[in-house]
Amino acid sequence: MILTRVAAIAGILVASLTPAYAQDESRARGAMPKDIVAWARQIQQDYPAAALRNAEQGIVIMRIVIGSDGRVRSCEVTQTSESEALDQAACRGMVDYARYEPARDHSGKPIADSTTQSVRYILPDGDGMARSFMPPLPIEMDRWRELAFDAEFETRMRESGNGTALYALTIDPEGNVSGCGVMQSSGSSELDNGVCRSLFKNAEFHPSWVHKESVNGFFAVPYPSYEALRTVRSQ
Repeated sequence: MILTRVAAIAGILVASLTPAYAQDESRARGAMPKDIVAWARQIQQDYPAAALRNAEQGIVIMRIVIGSDGRVRSCEVTQTSESEALDQAACRGMVDYARYEPARDHSGKPIADSTTQSVRYILPDGDGMARSFMPPLPIEMDRWRELAFDAEFETRMRESGNGTALYALTIDPEGNVSGCGVMQSSGSSELDNGVCRSLFKNAEFHPSWVHKESVNGFFAVPYPSYEALRTVRSQ
């Protein structure tokens, strides 16, 4: 059994890492990055010499398979940076450096997983260090999602027949939620306001950063999952 989850960059300074599974009472979950700040920095700062010589930069999007031990077992470039050197370096870096908490099935057993991962390369500045961007990273996301999408929320969503919702958070340089917007309403302003209040109170993040400096970032919170949103929108 392979679970699928997507982490995608939106624009230049907007990125999200979201679960692709609906909340339930099972122990199933997708693989989650482990110590991502450390290994992402290693990948991005291991700038290929050929790309430096040719002044190449860009975003590489890859499809990776994560083993039950949390290591990347295979990597395929699905969207090129238009630089062969950067494409190869990104996949090589994912295999060498990236580590994940493995996915688990309904019984809690570690299993293989697949996901889409992106790496952004920006040419080094005057001090010779490659600049890099990291989106906000959620802390204990399962916990604060359960608080935001509690039993009352789920019951009222089922009763309304609406089924999906999407919220956009602004994360300040300290990792706190500083804004909450409704991108797709639950159909009830009362429910939407309750979700935002809960996210303001309980959601925690490692802040976004650019070239070692913390900056404002953005994070999307879907209910119940991005897969459900895509299914509804395609109907």
